[in-house]
Amino acid sequence: MNVLVTGHMGFVGQNLYEHLQTLENIDTVYTTDVPWNWEDIEEKVKKASIIFHQGAITDTLNTNLHEMMEHNYNFSVKLFDLVYKYRKRVIFASSAGCYDKEGKEGSPLATSYAWSKYAAEKYGRILLKNQFVGLRYFNVYGPHEEHKGKMASMIYQIYKNKSGVKLFPCSPQRDFVYVKDVVRANIHAAFSDMGGVFDVGSGTPRLFEDICDIMNIPWSYYKEEEVPSFYQNFTQADSNKFFRNWGPHFTLETGIKDYMEYLNETT
Repeated sequence: MNVLVTGHMGFVGQNLYEHLQTLENIDTVYTTDVPWNWEDIEEKVKKASIIFHQGAITDTLNTNLHEMMEHNYNFSVKLFDLVYKYRKRVIFASSAGCYDKEGKEGSPLATSYAWSKYAAEKYGRILLKNQFVGLRYFNVYGPHEEHKGKMASMIYQIYKNKSGVKLFPCSPQRDFVYVKDVVRANIHAAFSDMGGVFDVGSGTPRLFEDICDIMNIPWSYYKEEEVPSFYQNFTQADSNKFFRNWGPHFTLETGIKDYMEYLNETT
């Protein structure tokens, strides 16, 4: 079986690409990167049975709407049109940002990133029906995120500041999911006949203080008035929206342990 991976040099994409190369039933892993060559991409779509669409601008603070829509929406539309043309199956890296600030469906977070992902997800689902799977990633952390800088996970940020970190007060919580579980979700979805949109998270929100305790790193708090008005205070994946027969293997504790072993060896 041949597969195509977009964004194979990114965070989740690189983890997925490396894992695919270890599978016996995968013959060839094709990849794409910028600048885009659509003749080449079309040829790879024709040859592939499954397309893992991981490529995107993931900077949630990027306010350049044109750039965000060009990379995250327009590229996805062209790719999904090819998937439809050649009757393939696509696994799309969507986002928990497609939910609103309260975690509800129907009104994405007020960022260009969230809207670009939401629009691409809607297009793919309507066009491709059961050949489309959208995986809404929650707060992913793990190997190969180092290049993301300020967009890297809080787990990585806290690890890099061993002398101590400052946290927002009011006990914000996040649903942290280890990247190896995200890769498993992609593989699981690829070899199923189900279509639709699914949550990919731990299903358990955790405090940032929990991360500091696990890593044994001290913390202090910002002043309450320093918390941005748009700050999302809570995220939690709905386990009822997980892909059938998929669930996370890693808790926050076991995920951080595995991740820190990698970081201690590579940094």
